[in-house]
Formats: sequence, C-alpha cells, structure tokens
Amino acid sequence: MGRKPKHCSSFFKVLIGDFANKLRIPPAFVAKMEGELPKNALIEANSGEQSWEVKIQQIGDEHCFTHRGWEKLVNDNHLRFGDFVVFRLISDSMFHIVTYGPSGCEKELNPSIKKIPQNPFMSRNTRSRKSMDSPSHPYGRRSNRGEVEARGWSASAKPTHLSFLMVLKKYNKSRLTVPKAFAVESGIGRKKVVVLKNKKGQLWAVDICLRPPPYRTVDFTAGWPDFRVANNIEIGDTCLFKFIPSSGNVIHVEVQRNYS
Repeated sequence: MGRKPKHCSSFFKVLIGDFANKLRIPPAFVAKMEGELPKNALIEANSGEQSWEVKIQQIGDEHCFTHRGWEKLVNDNHLRFGDFVVFRLISDSMFHIVTYGPSGCEKELNPSIKKIPQNPFMSRNTRSRKSMDSPSHPYGRRSNRGEVEARGWSASAKPTHLSFLMVLKKYNKSRLTVPKAFAVESGIGRKKVVVLKNKKGQLWAVDICLRPPPYRTVDFTAGWPDFRVANNIEIGDTCLFKFIPSSGNVIHVEVQRNYS
C-alpha cells in the first residue's frame, strides 16, 4: 500500500529559464516530503485523459523533472515561457497538473491528443435540470432567462445556468456535493481538480471526487475545508458558485453571511 500524500502536498511553478529541459522542484516541497521523492513519476493532466512518465533527478542539491518524459509533457501541453503550472501530489509517485497561460486562464491539451470521456451524468441531465427548475428547489427557481432568483443578491449577481447556490450545512464542512446539472453543464465531472476564487482574487486548488453508484455525485473534497476556513464560511452562510467557461476550471465564489 502506498504512502498517503502529506497534507498540502502541492506546489506551483512559473515557467522561466531552461524549463523545457528541466524543472526544479521547490526545495520547501522536497523538505516537506522529507526527501522521499520517487526517481520516476507519473504526471497526469487535469482532464485525466493524458499522462507522462517523467524522471526526477537530483542535480547537486536540487531535485528536477528531467529527460524526455518532461520534454514530451512540455511539447504536448504547448507550455511556454511565463506559463503557470500547479502540481498536486496524489500518491507516492503520481502528480496531477493544471496549467495556466499568461491570461490567467487554464490551457487545454493539444486537440490531437485530447479525449473526451463519456460523462456518467449525461443520461440524467434532463431530469437533473428539471429538478432545478422546480419552484420548490432549495436553490431557488429558474426564470425564462435561465436565471435563478436568489434572495439577497442584487440583479447583477443573480446566477446564470452555470451557477448554483448552496446553504452550508454541518455535513458540508469536509466535502461539498455539486448539483448534477451544474457538474454536467460545466464539465467539472471530467476533471480531477478545480480552482476556487474568492472576491479578492485569491485561489485555492480543490480536488474533485466522482463517487460511484448508487451515489453518482461530484464532490469538492481535499482543499475545500481550507477554502471554507480561510474565507470564514460558517454553517448557515449561503455560497454562490459561478463558473465562467472562458476561465478554464476556475469557479468564482461569493458568500452571503447568515446574521440571524
């Protein structure tokens, strides 16, 4: 059985210098892992549909991703000078990565190698959407313009069909289940990691967990408690999650406090 990744086993790199041939792993991350880095790692794209075997080599006092595996990853993802890459350690020798361009938006894989898996919720899309249209739905009701009428939000902040509201319950402290219609329409059910962004522009990487039948849900797991605590989200507060397609896998979050 593999060693469980240590808490917050992630880091980011801004691509500069000779990054196409080797990429230095931050010494602080190596220290946090107590020097227990594998000699070979599997790096998987956020979509989960492409992975690369990459060698980790110690050069002097530094640990680096090197050799052809790293060069192929750089070429396949069209990584360029100034790009921003988030690495999250999933197991002893496996990383997930999310890459962003200078615009701040997530970069997609080369279309020639990207594969779109069948979404397990697609067959239930109609029923899920219908349930959200119901006036009794806890998140509000849809108008003819595809908006959800959210009590307490201004007209400019009303959610679109790529948004949802959630009143935080006690059982949401460690994980948060995403409405199925939102998971289907936004495509996050096909991702391993999303990024939550607060109104100040601060970012948190959050793992996506696809629960098997009979649940068949998409949940925010690792990283969600950190986001909740850092933003002082308490039980009874209402969160607006808004997905903007042009922002890649970034979900904007606004919080309305419960002062009752």
